[in-house]
Amino acid sequence: MRSKKDFIRVREASQNNLKGFDLDLPIGKLTVVTGLSGSGKSSLVFETLHAEGQRRYVETFSPYTRQFMELLDRPKVGSVENIRPSIAIHQSNTVKTSRSTVGTITELADYFKVWFANTAELHDPTTNDIIKDDNPQSVWQKILRQYPEKSVLITFPITRPKKLEWGQLIQSLSAQGYTRIILKNEILRIPEQANRIPKQANRIHVVQDRITCLNEKVRSRGIEALKIAFHFGQGHIEVYDKQIKQLSRFTHGLSSPKDGHTFRPATPALFSFNSPIGACPECRGFGRIIEIDKNLVIPDQSLSINDGAIRSFQGEVYSESLNDLKRAAKKYKIRTSIPWSDLNNRELKFVMEGESDYTGESGQWYGVNRFFDWLNKKLYRMHVRVFLSKFRSYTTCPQCRGARLQPESLNWKWKNLTLPELYQKSVNDLLLLFDKSKPISPTTKHHPETDFSFIGILNRLRFLRDVGLGYLTLDRSSRTLSGGETMRVNLTSCIGSSLVDTLFVLDEPSVGLHPRDMDRLTGILRRLTSLGNTVVVVEHDEAVMRTADHLIEIGPQPGVRGGHMTFSGSYNKILQSATVTGRYLSGRETIPIPKKRRPKSSILDSSLSKVGTPFLSICKATKHNLKDLSIDIPQRRFVCLSGVSGSGKSTLLNNVIYQNLLAKKGLAVEEPASIKDIESTLPLSDVVLIDQSPVSKTPRSNPASYGKAWDVIRNLFAQLEASKSAGMGPGHFSFNSGEGRCPTCSGLGFERIEMQFVSDVFVPCESCGGQRFKDDVLKIEFNGKSISQILELDLDDALIIFGDHPKITRCLQPMIDVGLGYLKLGQPLNTLSGGESQRLKLVRYLGRVQSRSEKKTNPLEIKQSTASTSDHSIILIDEPTTGLHRADVKRLIGVLQGLVDAGNSLIVIEHNLDILKVSDWIIELGPEAGDAGGQIIAEGTPEQITKIVCETAPYLREVLDEDCYKKRKGAENKSEITTTKTEQLIPNKGSSSTEESNFCSTQSPLVLSSSAYPATLNIQGARENNLKNISTKIPHNKTTVITGVSGSGKSTLAFDIIFAEGQRRFMESMSAYARQFVEQMPRADVDELIGIAPTVAIEQRVTKGTRKSTVATITEVAQYLRLLYARIGIQHSPNTGEAVVKQSFAELIKRLKNFLKEHRTIDGKFEVRSKSFDVLHLCAPLIRGRKGHHEPLANWARDRGYEALRINGRIIPIEQFKKLDRYKEHDIDLIITELKADRSQSSKQLNTSLETALKFGKGSAFIMDEQGKRVTWFSTERTDFTTGEAFPELDPKHFSWNSPRGWCPTCRGFGQVFDWMTTEDEKMVDHLDECADGEICPDCHGSRLNLVSRSVKLPLKEQSASKKRKVQSNSASNLPIPAFEVPDSASLPELLALTPSGLINTLSLIKTTPRTQSILQELLPEIEERMHFMNRVGLGYLSLDRATATLSGGEAQRIRLAAQLGSNLSGVLYVLDEPSIGLHARDNAKLLDSMDKLRTRGNTLVIVEHNEATMRRANKIIDLGPGAGIHGGEIVASGTISQIKKSKKSLTGKYLREKMLHPLRGQYRALPEPWSSRRRKAKDQWIALEGAALRNLKGFDIQIPKQRLSVVCGVSGAGKSTLIRDLLKPLVEAAVYHKDPKLSSKSKNSPFFLDHSPFRSLSNAEDIRKVIEFDQSPIGKTPRSTPATYIGAFDIIRNIFSLLPEAKVRGYTAGSFSFNTKGGRCETCKGAGRVKLEMSFMPDTYLTCDDCNGRRYGTELEDVRWNGKSIADVLNMSFEVAAEFFSFHTQLSGLMQLMVETGLGYIKLGQYSPTLSGGEAQRLKLVSELAKGMPSYKERQYNKGRGNLYILEEPTIGLHTSDVERLIELLHRLVDKGHTVIVIEHHLEVIADADYIIEIGPNGGNDGGQILYQGDLAGLKNCKESSTAPFLGPSFTKCN
Repeated sequence: MRSKKDFIRVREASQNNLKGFDLDLPIGKLTVVTGLSGSGKSSLVFETLHAEGQRRYVETFSPYTRQFMELLDRPKVGSVENIRPSIAIHQSNTVKTSRSTVGTITELADYFKVWFANTAELHDPTTNDIIKDDNPQSVWQKILRQYPEKSVLITFPITRPKKLEWGQLIQSLSAQGYTRIILKNEILRIPEQANRIPKQANRIHVVQDRITCLNEKVRSRGIEALKIAFHFGQGHIEVYDKQIKQLSRFTHGLSSPKDGHTFRPATPALFSFNSPIGACPECRGFGRIIEIDKNLVIPDQSLSINDGAIRSFQGEVYSESLNDLKRAAKKYKIRTSIPWSDLNNRELKFVMEGESDYTGESGQWYGVNRFFDWLNKKLYRMHVRVFLSKFRSYTTCPQCRGARLQPESLNWKWKNLTLPELYQKSVNDLLLLFDKSKPISPTTKHHPETDFSFIGILNRLRFLRDVGLGYLTLDRSSRTLSGGETMRVNLTSCIGSSLVDTLFVLDEPSVGLHPRDMDRLTGILRRLTSLGNTVVVVEHDEAVMRTADHLIEIGPQPGVRGGHMTFSGSYNKILQSATVTGRYLSGRETIPIPKKRRPKSSILDSSLSKVGTPFLSICKATKHNLKDLSIDIPQRRFVCLSGVSGSGKSTLLNNVIYQNLLAKKGLAVEEPASIKDIESTLPLSDVVLIDQSPVSKTPRSNPASYGKAWDVIRNLFAQLEASKSAGMGPGHFSFNSGEGRCPTCSGLGFERIEMQFVSDVFVPCESCGGQRFKDDVLKIEFNGKSISQILELDLDDALIIFGDHPKITRCLQPMIDVGLGYLKLGQPLNTLSGGESQRLKLVRYLGRVQSRSEKKTNPLEIKQSTASTSDHSIILIDEPTTGLHRADVKRLIGVLQGLVDAGNSLIVIEHNLDILKVSDWIIELGPEAGDAGGQIIAEGTPEQITKIVCETAPYLREVLDEDCYKKRKGAENKSEITTTKTEQLIPNKGSSSTEESNFCSTQSPLVLSSSAYPATLNIQGARENNLKNISTKIPHNKTTVITGVSGSGKSTLAFDIIFAEGQRRFMESMSAYARQFVEQMPRADVDELIGIAPTVAIEQRVTKGTRKSTVATITEVAQYLRLLYARIGIQHSPNTGEAVVKQSFAELIKRLKNFLKEHRTIDGKFEVRSKSFDVLHLCAPLIRGRKGHHEPLANWARDRGYEALRINGRIIPIEQFKKLDRYKEHDIDLIITELKADRSQSSKQLNTSLETALKFGKGSAFIMDEQGKRVTWFSTERTDFTTGEAFPELDPKHFSWNSPRGWCPTCRGFGQVFDWMTTEDEKMVDHLDECADGEICPDCHGSRLNLVSRSVKLPLKEQSASKKRKVQSNSASNLPIPAFEVPDSASLPELLALTPSGLINTLSLIKTTPRTQSILQELLPEIEERMHFMNRVGLGYLSLDRATATLSGGEAQRIRLAAQLGSNLSGVLYVLDEPSIGLHARDNAKLLDSMDKLRTRGNTLVIVEHNEATMRRANKIIDLGPGAGIHGGEIVASGTISQIKKSKKSLTGKYLREKMLHPLRGQYRALPEPWSSRRRKAKDQWIALEGAALRNLKGFDIQIPKQRLSVVCGVSGAGKSTLIRDLLKPLVEAAVYHKDPKLSSKSKNSPFFLDHSPFRSLSNAEDIRKVIEFDQSPIGKTPRSTPATYIGAFDIIRNIFSLLPEAKVRGYTAGSFSFNTKGGRCETCKGAGRVKLEMSFMPDTYLTCDDCNGRRYGTELEDVRWNGKSIADVLNMSFEVAAEFFSFHTQLSGLMQLMVETGLGYIKLGQYSPTLSGGEAQRLKLVSELAKGMPSYKERQYNKGRGNLYILEEPTIGLHTSDVERLIELLHRLVDKGHTVIVIEHHLEVIADADYIIEIGPNGGNDGGQILYQGDLAGLKNCKESSTAPFLGPSFTKCN
């Protein structure tokens, strides 16, 4: 019996027409959902299951990212449990970019790039010889082979630096022992002949060695000489003979022996056209460029210049250019009256290029080409861009010739084939090529990544072949694929991604697939499930249903009569059911074979073929894979084109027949096939191609209007007496125009509300209630139904109601005949599927059929007479059975036969055997796909086809043999057939099916056994960063901890590989547009990841946000509340408190006139705000807070005659407009008109101007003064009735205190006023978030928002007096908000002052309307989920406006977990980075319980962690090491915790076995004499704080001993950080600054405000030298900051190098050795070592600088060396190596050794600071402080305190236990130097080694803030109130 966890449990599914049934969907199985078209299959599969799975996963992204994603609506469903992240594979191609190819979307291109980079060989572009990388050994072999026994000189070149003279260089060379140089083929001796070197000479060659006789005897000498020459020649060597003739040149790297040209080494990026490294610079990797097309400029070469041959010179705008040409032609004797094709070359060149000596003078002919060049300079004008678009087209890139890659990439070849040439081969050809040759060269046998990439290539190629796509080429553009091809390509991509535990939903994958390939398809589907995924397929194909584990049928009828689950079970059981599908599958109901086909004798009689039977004759058609195809297709017959996928059917139907027939009629066509002739025996009245493209893209078109019934219905309503008496005509009953439609929604019936990061909401129009029409129109009824109710009828019901009106029924009947009777008359056509759209298109021709049928009694007997040929049409249909159940196919067949019976020719592409068996004639194309297809294999009647050898024959033979067919059906249905009526099969609401179905015995070879279910995530060959090609396995549905020493590679494995790949593979299912906004990491360097689930990362963030960050913002609740207020909040007047009201246009124009009158002065000016203006401006707001350059908007305004825009508050004339910063948000307003005080504007002009402003501003407008400042608003929606003030349309930014639109202008959204606010720009203030607290803002009272935003309120339900509640002030933040009653409304600040429970309760009281209810349904569940999780993790006491800067580390970490873990997903791989940080051991235990529940819900947890309690809960531990950096990256141990303990290699195991003994120093420092305010000596040894009462602190007293290591501990949120960081730190700083021995709360020296002083006194802190706090913030944000510069070591190193003799000779100073200043640095990269490569359409890429090779310095500094090392070499050293290298220098060696002792010895001196982790940065700061801060001699002599006070908060974050031990020793070293160290810490090892401990508790929030203990460790262990003591067990043994 399977448990509930084995099913996705759907309860009360009510989406669209679903009737609220329950469903248990088996997990890990293949489920097929079937049923009649329109019954509700897609509503269940896509709009319920997929929508919920996708929504929950996407919620793990930020709100910013989510707003760009194509989000589905939240489904109407009671609940969904155990849902997996969902990927939908649709029958549609949404790819728009031409960058996407079959190779990229299948990831084959990624595998090919890796494989090709390792197997291809470089060919010299000049000689085509293979180029190898030169090295001393290979060069020796070459010269020995080429010049045996010869005398040679081995030389290296030296280029003179600009700042040096040759004399200086020669002196340096001589000092190193060199005696000869070569200059201009002459040997010079140095230094004797150095004066012969010309000053202007740039290069010389230094002779490294002269070998008199090349042979093996001098091999060692030669290789050594070559090695040194390569080194000093910067990788370049030249070999001369004794006559000083150059023999060869070599480059250490890849270079041409012919011309010395160097090449980049092969890397995957070099072969990517989506990378700026590999993309062709001309076309940027597109393979095509857009330019002026001569064929479009001169489209008809038979015309003369006079007759208009040059199309661009026709028309009024540029006709003057034609006159210029004629004048010049007359002068230069150019013939303008003859056809263009007859002009000679001289004349053509003159016309196109202009006069040869053209200088731009007036009268000269500039030429057609210069004409277009001139226009290209005016692209800012809209009409110019439109004009040029008529003459532009895409042409193959001339540089790469369509290969997309840059020329250097094309020099690399495998078997003489470039990578683009491989891409041009079909999948089948590639497989054949790879089978014949082993594409792994001998040079790559030691490259495992090559093996894995090649295996990945083969697997994906085979997947494509197995789904019938072997004919595709990898360079085929994705957007040219059909819907079916796209689905199958995506299907193979899903398998190739190796995702597991994912829900895949597919929409009819069998579409477009030949029956031959069906087994392969089902094998692919089975493989997806065998990987551990759940696959749900909407399908009607019997082969797919047979292989399914579970079948669900939705029915029993389409539309409103459907939506029930009529069956749920196995395939065998549906055979017994009485459902529609069951009857067809069991053979009880079939589609009959025609008893008589249309006469075939005349067709087969060759003598009559051209007389008796009409044909469509095609002669020698060529296109794609069709080559000279000729065929006669019988007309007035039902003809089917069959054949395997890719055989050429669509090319024949579309490019050959349709396009050429249109061209023959003189119509424009796109891509017609090349053809000799196409001829129809019968005249053609029409040629129609009915495809599956949308019928309409707007919601205004519906079945009634499309079928021409709506006009008749409107006329019918207009003829009613009630209509006539009301004066209503047909126009009143139109929802698209006229006076009857609702003016608010313009007849749509709904309003679209943009919801940004959640899916948009469509709500009924408030005015008409969704009924589209005005009330008086709705009163008119026909048969008891209003016009709106008529639109809600489905076609079947409408046919009954209008049964007495034949005009209407004639319009409706064809739609019912094609199986669309379930559609509503008013259903928007843009909601139809492709199949529904295709069938609807048939309707227009069925109407003609009916009219003809009335005149013809027996169409089959009609002779081919001239009288009957006038109505002949050719109807072409591509797979009309798409989306149809067999019952619908049966009905469709009748319709298609009717089309032929009416005298039309019907040609259909189809694989469906039911269609093929009823056709008159079949044409089979093949024999295979692609180049192996394109031939006519067979043609004839269905019976004749079965006798011919072709792919369709065996399948057609089976369905035509009815006896055999029924016998097989009977065998399948061994049980007695159930005769229960279909209606009885409909389960009651709430019932569900949990029965298991059996696997079908027929399985494809691709199907894996159930044992193949991947129980683990397999990682092979991980080499990212410092990982050493490791392989490991992560068990699914278990907890795995990755541990190891700091810097060993844990985060690389967990985040850079596991998380990045899991998210990337899932994101491939999203649109390319959405993916660009997701911060995806680059593809990791790993061979393979198999069995990865979609991933969610919960990363460690040691920062708590800025001063503007609150609990609401980091839980994302603020974003949802802002959106809620913007969409349903009601604006109230800040002055009166009353709700604002709507105003009509008449009221607004009156208000405008009154405003102008009131502000007009007697001297003809306006006076506003005490300032005088000549004019005011009426403006319309166009854009608010939208990113982009907005040039099209400026062009739009310019084209409409407007002169200026107001952009970000500044008035900009449109002619001066320049593109805006596309990455910044902008506000843009259109200046409609000037308002003058001289009354020159008429009332009519004012009316027109205001109407225009309101139109463009969507109901809003405003008046602006000449300085660009707004004066007043006008709004149709938001106007204060009493004052007339109008308010802008609400936007979420109006409720953001991070936006100028929402923040309080006084405090700028901080809620407090600071001293720095007197400056103009807060950016000018350094360390803004480190400022002391300011005063509460007097205007917003700490609520952060401006007055208008605070005046927007949510309406709440009325409550009785006894139930009225009060919202208390936010005591937690010390920002009091007055208590307020919320009986009727609440502002955003009032809601944010609540706790999570209070917020949930208040939101439940919101008054709702039909409109607001839809919005609340989207947003409330998101808010509630997060608030409930906060309660579950013990944070229910926090108010939502609490600043995160005031939170403890544990509170901040739990809040982040609440935001991420609240999505309620299953089947996800969560990657967590030290979730225990900031958590007390007690809180960590609770967190581990929560994570256990998360795992039991079907998720996998990978945790980077050092915490022992977490490791003990883990199912598996992976220990990385053995050291850090280059010494790490290996798996030293793997297994359970007991196995780790036994591992001798594991440092983690050692610490788990052998506990750290405390104290590490051997004994604790003795505490000073107990503090006493009366004894001075006792007082001096302590810092005493009395009355600590900040936030939740309860007014206690503490004493902290000086020159001791003190630890403050306690549960998370108890008040530790508040006590030390927010209270003690500023108090000590104030005491030190003012030298105040006793700082009191009433003292003017206090840093706190007297009214809210959180302490009584602080004593004895004045002798502290300085207060220093260590945090984990980065030490630098640019590559120019390095560890060596930060700790001051690099200054010493530069001084050492500047004192070297070589440096002194050249005049180098210490500054010359800086990479941050000019002098010695490489100027190409400005000392960064890398350059930024930018390219349009592609992400920026950083490349190693070619000039300095990443070494940061110029070549001139390479010769300055100390102990053989240059300054660049030193920067590349690790601190470990540098400590030994600089052992001679005491200070420098000491600094290096400190780095080693802190566990940072693996870090390089020149490593970019931004790449350091938070823990590494914090320890680096410790080193910096240890290197300074030594007490002075006087302080040491007199034993004065005068040490620093160091404060550290959780310095153990990210540290392994071994690193914690080092950290403790470091802290003790600080104390030993006379400093006082206070550590806020939960780590038990640190607590156990402290001299003094303070514990705060007992709980978090208001339940904490009490002193539980202060004293030594022994006393803490005996403290019963302590929450820490129970965890300090006997393992923490004291060692004396």
